[in-house]
Amino acid sequence: FAPLARPDGLVVERRWSLERGGAVLRATTVVRNTTGGPVSGSVDEVVPSSVADEVTDLALTPQPDEVLAGDAVVRYQVDDLEAYGRTSWEYVVTLPRPVTSLLGLAGEADRARLEHEVRLRTQPGASSPAPA
Repeated sequence: FAPLARPDGLVVERRWSLERGGAVLRATTVVRNTTGGPVSGSVDEVVPSSVADEVTDLALTPQPDEVLAGDAVVRYQVDDLEAYGRTSWEYVVTLPRPVTSLLGLAGEADRARLEHEVRLRTQPGASSPAPA
């Protein structure tokens, strides 16, 4: 995925790889602080339904700070990430059926993340992170 620069100075990079003949997906997220001072924020991981229907299908490391209702969506809190620092997390999931390419899944992930962000912005009183 292309890195996503956020207004708060965090850059979110997601990397996916296939293992075990395309039966397992390993997703790694790296969050970098591009500012000269500490930054706090939250980052949502939105897993498309073609990858997992529920958060319990995912092996998350470390555990997220919050599991959001609905789709397989979790939120990680980034607290006072030092200037030019980085943090990361990952999830591993056995796919419903093996794949040979990440292209289709990546497109679905982008759409699911966009839909999630729209939902957050349109829900009254919803707490939403900066887009990531």
